[in-house]
Parts: sequence; structure tokens; C-alpha cells
Amino acid sequence: YYQPTSCRPRFLLVGEPGCGQASHLAPAVIHALEKFPVYTLDLPALFVTATSLEETCARLMREAQRTAPSIIYIPHIHLWWEAVGATLKATFTTLLQNIPAFAPVLLLATSDVCHADLPTEIKELFIDDYEEVFKIQLPNEEERRMFFEDLIVNQAAKAPASKNSAAWRPLEVLPVAPPPKPQQLTEEEINQLEEQEEDTLRELRIFLRDVTHRLAIDRRFRAFTKPVDPEQVPDYDAVIKQPMDLLAILSKIDLHQYLTAGDFLRDIDLICSNALEYNPDKDPGDRLIRHRACTLRDTAYAIVREEIDEDFEQRCEEIQESRKKRGCSSSKYAPSYYRVMPKQNSVPGCTKTDPKCNEKMKIAAAPVDASTPQTCVVPDSWVRRTTRGTHSQAEEQQVTCADKAKEILTQPVIVDYYELKQLLRYVTAVTKKFSIFCMEKLYAVLSQSIYQHREDYDKTELVQEMKKEIAAFSYARC
Repeated sequence: YYQPTSCRPRFLLVGEPGCGQASHLAPAVIHALEKFPVYTLDLPALFVTATSLEETCARLMREAQRTAPSIIYIPHIHLWWEAVGATLKATFTTLLQNIPAFAPVLLLATSDVCHADLPTEIKELFIDDYEEVFKIQLPNEEERRMFFEDLIVNQAAKAPASKNSAAWRPLEVLPVAPPPKPQQLTEEEINQLEEQEEDTLRELRIFLRDVTHRLAIDRRFRAFTKPVDPEQVPDYDAVIKQPMDLLAILSKIDLHQYLTAGDFLRDIDLICSNALEYNPDKDPGDRLIRHRACTLRDTAYAIVREEIDEDFEQRCEEIQESRKKRGCSSSKYAPSYYRVMPKQNSVPGCTKTDPKCNEKMKIAAAPVDASTPQTCVVPDSWVRRTTRGTHSQAEEQQVTCADKAKEILTQPVIVDYYELKQLLRYVTAVTKKFSIFCMEKLYAVLSQSIYQHREDYDKTELVQEMKKEIAAFSYARC
């Protein structure tokens, strides 16, 4: 910048239309000089502004001089010179001459007209004797061959990409990871969580008591309110292994044994199934009991489905699962004074006044907490067998994938390289007078053919199709 090496740097790219002077070479020059600001003085830059053409031109050239070293770029200067008026030409020439001779402002232009045929003013701006004019020729035979060589010889002969190429890489067999440890809550957090859960379950118990009460006061379901009397039905215990009634359901509600409405409905199902099992469909009395048992079940389901909120039931299920994981007993908050005593003759050989029999009755009547988690101890040998089975399965799968990949990758690609070289010589000769645009268009057509046959192992059809495409393209151009 301080020791200039050129006087009034100018550079004009001249060539026949289609040689790429404005579309390829000038952008490449600007890209090589990308550290310098570029001011494009083309027709759109002049006519899109609200100011006059002369003012726009003067502003751009003064900005280029201020930010020197810079580049003033005029694509298609022969068209630009014909389109602007005499005033703008004089303004442009004057401003250009006023730039100091050794100011690093490069004037770069392109033209599709030969330098000798340009107007005199343009020829005076770019002097051929000073090597300021670069004449572009169409690609010669060697350049055209290099342009198409990789596409025709290499890309057209490529084998299809293997979808199982990852099978060649050996897979590492990792040990089975232990289950994550549950998050440890503090005692205060546990108490707060249990209080929130208990508030939700209290609402559930209130709702279930109301549903049970409505069922119990219904005359149709009077037979299901109390346990079956063994004296009246002596064979009932022999047939029904798990008796259930509405009073027993109330007792389970009071003992906090229902954590969801689904558990409550399962006991309603048990009442119905017991009635259907013990009362065969033979006489009218049994059929009436069966009918009322089914009515009980439908009524209970209808009430629960209509009056309970789905989000509330989901919350109860989450509480049940959380307590199961924590090992928390659901009867922890149940009243300690509540006991269900069996009948006197429920334990054979006992009398009401016998204290020993009373103890037996208490033991027999001890409530079982269905929500208490049962610990399942998994033997170490089973874990080892599972681990070995997982490893062997992974290894077997890896070997199978590798075998399939080998079958695919070892399939030979049928291609005649002599035909490809002949095709390369053919396309080199055909494109002798092609412009840059036509050569790129033909390149795109051949690339599309190669892509359509990318899954073929036999490339014979592809070579024939490429020959037809080249011939058709050359004929259409001619």
C-alpha cells in the first residue's frame, strides 16, 4: 500500500459468450481477493436506487477509493456501456481518472465482445499492450478430458454402497448394567410425601365408602351385603375359596387396603363371580341371584366410571407404584383399634368362652396387607446364565451380520473399463465446441444417470444409457 507496484491496475476478462468469464472466472478472481472490499457497478446497482445514476456511480467510486485497497467490478461492461447515457459515461471516466495513479483500486470487468470490437473509450481503459486484457478460450481437449474423467471412469464404476458396512466393525459386548439405585429421600421429604399421598387416598376412601353405601342400601343387592351364613349354606366354603361381600369391602376400606378404584372394582368382580359360580343357572331363585350379581357389578362400574376423575385415578396408581418401590406399607396409617373378629364357629372345635380359641380366632382373622411388597430373591446362577445368554446372542448376531455383509460386499461389479475409456474419448471429442454452460449441463445429465443406476452391480446398461445421453445432448445442441 505504501510502496505501490502497479499504475492504475486494470483487468478485463474477454471471451466468447459461454466461456465463463462472468459466471466462473471473475467470481474466482474476487474469491482469491476476498480480503478486499468489492463494489459492483452493474446495471441493477445503478437502477434500483432512488437517486440518479450519476450520483450512485459517484458514491460507489468514492467509497471504493476511501476503503482502498478495493475492487470496482463491472460485469458485462459492453452491455453496461451501451445502456448508460453519455452523462454517466463522462462521470464514470472522470471519477476513474481522478483516482491517484498508484492508488490500489482495481478495476475488474468482463466482456463477451472481443477487445478489438469494444468502444474506443473501453479500449482506452484496458490496454492490451500493458497485459490488462486476458483472453479466455474454450477448454481444449486435455481440459475437457480431465473435466469428465473422474465422472465417467471412476464414479460410473463404483460398487453400490453397502448398507451393512457397519457389520465389519467388531461390536464390543458390554456387561449388563446394574439397575439404577433409587433416589434417597430425607426423612422430612418422606414424611411430606406420605402426607400428600394420604390426602389423596383419604379422598379415595371417602368416595369408595359412598359407593359401597349406595350399593348396600339398594334392596336388589341385599344378598351381597353380609357374609354367607355357613349354617344356612354349609357347602359354601367348600365351593368358594375366596368369599367377598360389601361389609368386607367396607372393612378393607377402613383398613386402607384399597389404593385405587381398580382394586375396589376387582372385589366387586369377586362378589359377582362367586355368585355366578355357586348359583347355577337352573332354578328361578339362582337365576335371580345371578341377575342381581351382574346388576351389582354393572352399577358399581357405572358409578365409578362416571364420578371418578381419570387424573385422580392415575394419581392413585402412581401412589401405589411409588409405595411398592419404597416398600411402604399401606396399613401404616390405618386405625390400630380396628379388628375384624371371625364368627364363633369359624375355627373348628372352638367355643366362644374358650380363651385359647379366641387367640386362634385372632390369629386367623389377622388382616393380610395386600400392598406389602414381597421380596423376590433372584439366584446368582440365574443372573450368570442370563448374562452369558445375552453375550452369546450378541456375538451370534454380530457373526450373522458380518456374513451377510461379506456376501454383499464380495459380489463382483461387472464393468468394462475399455468401454468407459472409449466413452471418455467420445465425450471429449463431442464437446469440442461446447460452451461452459453446455458442458456443465451434460455433466449433470450423466451424473443423474449414474445416480439412477447406483444400486446395479452390472454397469453394462449404465454405459449404454450414458452413450445415448451424450449423443442426444450433442444432437439437440447442434
